[in-house]
Amino acid sequence: MLKLIDRSKKLSLFFYPPVVKKFYEKYPLKIMGSEETVKALMRGKSLVRFGEGEIQIITASLHHAVHDIYFQKGSDKLGKDLLEVLQFKDPKFMLGLPGCFSSKIGFSHFTTRAKSYWLKTVAKNLPTIARYLSPSILYADACVSRPFLDTQDRKLSEFIFDSFKRLVSGRKVLLIEGEGTRCGVGNDLLSSAEKVQRILVPAINAYDKVDEIFELASAQIEEMGEKTLVLLAAGPAAKILAYKIFIKNRVQVIDAGHLDIEYEWFKTAATRKIPVKGKFVNEARSYDFQSGLGDEVLTQYKSQVIKKII
Repeated sequence: MLKLIDRSKKLSLFFYPPVVKKFYEKYPLKIMGSEETVKALMRGKSLVRFGEGEIQIITASLHHAVHDIYFQKGSDKLGKDLLEVLQFKDPKFMLGLPGCFSSKIGFSHFTTRAKSYWLKTVAKNLPTIARYLSPSILYADACVSRPFLDTQDRKLSEFIFDSFKRLVSGRKVLLIEGEGTRCGVGNDLLSSAEKVQRILVPAINAYDKVDEIFELASAQIEEMGEKTLVLLAAGPAAKILAYKIFIKNRVQVIDAGHLDIEYEWFKTAATRKIPVKGKFVNEARSYDFQSGLGDEVLTQYKSQVIKKII
């Protein structure tokens, strides 16, 4: 099995670079790097990230098909909703794309495994999605929430994680996260926040309840105040929620995605996607989040949960 994986990786590294080069020339996009993206967040901008999953859902819907990812079943409506967000324009609302969708960033910073994967992803998706993107827009780097595992760049990762800790410092934070995600639980990512409140949503297929989640979150933000920082980790549903919350509540919203898990992997110097005790890690197929965290940590976490929509 490993030999087949290695062979596939080598084929990708050989076959896709010339294909991607042609697409770069035909579809020139401007995407800022991770450091620039983080600095924009520090200035108060909001961010929605479109990773390969969301892009594949959109491209499938454009071809009148449905694409499922392992924590969200696809649908034509989801594809259309995501495309609507992708085409939204507001100077305070950044749209994030994988940096490697731009020739300026490319693939040189990736590990061999990641480079093989992303070459294939760009080659298969860029020609379709580029028709709905603008070469005049400066996009953010969607991979800002994944600074470590695919790059093994500890210096960049440390900068991003430290910047995030400063970003939440002294602020009221509302977390909208999948059940078991437990962002900042058992680590210090959110330790400097003034207050953390959590709305738990389904870890699988959260989009199915997106309207209910939005109504609850919007009301909670009004109660917490206009300086509330909203963090989301809920798969494709997070994109729709961030968009709707930004428009209605005009607060800073950040689609944080896998940032917490990347931080856990960074701390353990992981070289592959591994389970994290006490947390739902879909990419490691680790769904046992009932154990692994101490009683004191869990007590604090439970006190932050204000509502479950499961």
